[in-house]
Amino acid sequence: MCDIVYTKINDKKILAKNRDKKYKTNIKIINEIVNGIEIAYIRDKVTGWIEGMNGNGIGLINSTLSGSDGKMGQKKTKTKKIRNMKQSKKKNVIYNALINANSKKNFYDIIKHAKNNYVLEGHTILFYNGDIFHIENNKKNNFVAEKVDKTVVFTNYGVKLKDEGYTTCSKGMSSFLRSKIVQTELKDNKIETIDDLVNIMNRNYKNINPRFQPYRDKSLTLKKNKYIKSNELTVSTKRQIILNMTDKELIYYSDVNNSRKIDYINKLTREYTPKIRIIIEETEKKINPSKKIFTKRYLKKIEKRFECKTRKNRTKNTKTTKSKDTKHNKTRSNRNKK
Repeated sequence: MCDIVYTKINDKKILAKNRDKKYKTNIKIINEIVNGIEIAYIRDKVTGWIEGMNGNGIGLINSTLSGSDGKMGQKKTKTKKIRNMKQSKKKNVIYNALINANSKKNFYDIIKHAKNNYVLEGHTILFYNGDIFHIENNKKNNFVAEKVDKTVVFTNYGVKLKDEGYTTCSKGMSSFLRSKIVQTELKDNKIETIDDLVNIMNRNYKNINPRFQPYRDKSLTLKKNKYIKSNELTVSTKRQIILNMTDKELIYYSDVNNSRKIDYINKLTREYTPKIRIIIEETEKKINPSKKIFTKRYLKKIEKRFECKTRKNRTKNTKTTKSKDTKHNKTRSNRNKK
């Protein structure tokens, strides 16, 4: 469950992402030469997930529509399951795009011929030779691609594929609000630096449940939502990533409270002059200043739109109705006897 953005800052084309997971991520940042192409990418040691950029003008970030990766934790009982779901680099569509896609046709061939396409599934924002594309696809590899010429924000609900992702209940509301908040902030604020963008994607809102904010912190979520147990796997933002495609910079912000140590692996030779600059920083949820966003009326409208009766509530209501009906029938029966 992530938020991804494309925008311009002083004519520089920027891809940005908040990555949310239930487990503490183990991350490698790797800079190497493959097929004569310099690539810099992030790889999740748990799932094998990859995203990043290369020195030839290609960069990709992604946000899932399946939610399956977000359900994986690091409990011992799930270790085998995680290992089985881990993606190898050879099968990873994004990795293959970074090392092979030297033409637009080659890139689309990589997508079309992908089998069990779990690694490009969802929303992908692609920077390709100066242009921006949005690719939306599902696990069956049914996809829609379009060129983008303005700021866009995507989370975890389908836009072109409307039935995909989280569209109802609290998860649907979370996906919608996280997207809407970032869109509103980008529209209402002048973004002059990358720090401005990072801060917008890390703001705290006093009138929005921490579960529904673009940058989520576990401690805030537990404090606000007392029904969630402290040992329960809870979604939180593990990192922020910026791909400055104009200047070829990969900037990684690791959350100090919800992430593990980052391994930076530089495989470049001393004689080689890097095309890509890698910057690694630390961050955390910025509690202050806290601000309000949206009116009470608007938020109630959104709550009503995504209102969902859980199975527990339905069962409770059924029992209550049944109890009342039984009591009513007994009263009527007694009257008949008289």
